[in-house]
Amino acid sequence: MSLVIKEFIIHEIIKEANGMGIFNKATESVSKDDDLSLALVNELHKGISNSTKKAYGVFVEGEKSSLFKIDFSEYINVNESFFNKSIELTGSKSQGSLLNLLNKKNLATGGYIIYIDYLIHNERFFIVCMLNNKQGKSIEIDKAGKPKIKNTQQLEISNLDLACRINISKFKNDDSTYLCFIHKTSKKKPSDYFVEFLGCKKFNSEQSNSIKLVSIIKAITSNLENKGQIRKDAHTYCLSMSKVKKPIDIFELSMSLFGEEKRNFIFDYAVKNDKEIDHSFSIYKSEVDKLVTVIIKKADWIDEIKFDSKFIKNFKINEDNQDIMLKNVPELISLINQEKGL
Repeated sequence: MSLVIKEFIIHEIIKEANGMGIFNKATESVSKDDDLSLALVNELHKGISNSTKKAYGVFVEGEKSSLFKIDFSEYINVNESFFNKSIELTGSKSQGSLLNLLNKKNLATGGYIIYIDYLIHNERFFIVCMLNNKQGKSIEIDKAGKPKIKNTQQLEISNLDLACRINISKFKNDDSTYLCFIHKTSKKKPSDYFVEFLGCKKFNSEQSNSIKLVSIIKAITSNLENKGQIRKDAHTYCLSMSKVKKPIDIFELSMSLFGEEKRNFIFDYAVKNDKEIDHSFSIYKSEVDKLVTVIIKKADWIDEIKFDSKFIKNFKINEDNQDIMLKNVPELISLINQEKGL
């Protein structure tokens, strides 16, 4: 595994019955070299990459910059430990500390706050996340052959809800897709305090996500005989979700178009081709319509041509590639004749 941990810090916020949090401060960093640490970091990295609730974002700049953004920017530009900054960020009385923001939310729970600076495949990342232990059961057979069932606790990583990963190389190079975060959609457990703590906002707009989705689906289907039907089905799915005011899910869409065994088809294509598309978003209809509509704007003397893509066969291009002949368009001919006074 090509993984090197530079910083690994864990603190805890314990939520009391009265709803207030208590900061349980760690006194030292976690070991960077043992197998369990490396396995956990690798699991978190993969968990964020594969999350169905991932969105891309950027830090809010200027006077509204968060305490975390300020401390993080200082940290990556100086050669010093993040440990003292992590204490201030997590449990201080500062307005932008996680403890202070969490105490304002009655439904927010406490947990372990984790900060990790690491290199994986020679690329540097920084993770901030909140995790809890979950109750479980384990079975053990002793030397006498007697089975025993025991209560166990383990970190709940498989269903990440509060996590952020920063690509430090991209951040330093002002690449606009340096930050991704996991955002909850549950109304019962709002995560806005975590997003406020980070000081980030979504990067992709509905229009940007929709443009990328159309581009991906067109690319995936470009060599398929039934590409027209698949694009029409994708368009129908997107509009059906918009009609009931729900975001689309690219994993659900992928299964709808290509079958359950290809749940990750759209996602994998996006990752392979560096198209940072959110995994769930509300559509921008005029962009999604381009799945089934061809729109040509401001081409020479033409202001706009718009037509259903299934009628592309009615266009015939002359050999010199300068002229186009339209077939089977009696209504258009009638309108042109009317304008000419014929």
